[in-house]
Amino acid sequence: MEECICSDCIQQEYFRDLIRRNGNTSECSYCKQHKKTINFNSIIEEILEGIEFIYDDPANGLGYVDGEYVKGNGDIFDTYDLLVDELEFGGSPAFEDILNSLPNQLWCKKEFYGLDPAEERIFTWEQFVNQVKYKTRYFFIQEKSDINKYSPFNKPYEILDEFITAISSFDIVEKIKKGEFIYRARLDNDSIYKTPEKLGTPKPENCLKPNRMSPAGIPMFYGSADKKTCVLELGNKKGYYTIGKWTPVKELRILNLAKKFSFNINESTLKRSPHS
Repeated sequence: MEECICSDCIQQEYFRDLIRRNGNTSECSYCKQHKKTINFNSIIEEILEGIEFIYDDPANGLGYVDGEYVKGNGDIFDTYDLLVDELEFGGSPAFEDILNSLPNQLWCKKEFYGLDPAEERIFTWEQFVNQVKYKTRYFFIQEKSDINKYSPFNKPYEILDEFITAISSFDIVEKIKKGEFIYRARLDNDSIYKTPEKLGTPKPENCLKPNRMSPAGIPMFYGSADKKTCVLELGNKKGYYTIGKWTPVKELRILNLAKKFSFNINESTLKRSPHS
């Protein structure tokens, strides 16, 4: 009988989420409870694939002088320390079996004397943010970035392509169907918003200051799926509110950045699940 493992018996956030999403109900080989599980060997295969995507044997790239490796990009780990300190598998009921199922060797990051792929993404994203905030904010398609010549990204929009590829598996693209309601509110002080034109998106000439998502001079529609959020967004101040509802004339595709998402260790060394 094949061994199976549930999300409670593996203390690593990515694999806990993986089992919750894709597991089938069966008896866990560790806690003996019936819940969502995944075949243990398939988990080991994915762990090893993820490790080998980022780490390698230091003998394959690090210098060796006077009986010691010349330290390069980061520390050198044995398999136990890699699982506990870097990948956060410590404390799992299945930890000993996971450890014994993996090669017993030393590991270090593959980019022996440089940035690994995840660090490269972080570095180039920071460079991109600096460029579009302070240099070529809106017109950057033809601009070269200030990223150094050794970077795989030469232009800012290439970093956006990488970002889109990375988030494509996070299931955060949702649809607002034609006919669904979107609410927008304004706080009535001395003004009374009686028409859609007054309650809706302001005219370009009235957009004198930048907002969270819209630069000065470019109007954008700020709305919500419910009335309460509209009021809270206005500071939940005392007074009278005018709330209107709109419906899209065609289906809209939006990014839901309030969703929780995880990075696969095959793609990044980021280990925790960020929240918007």
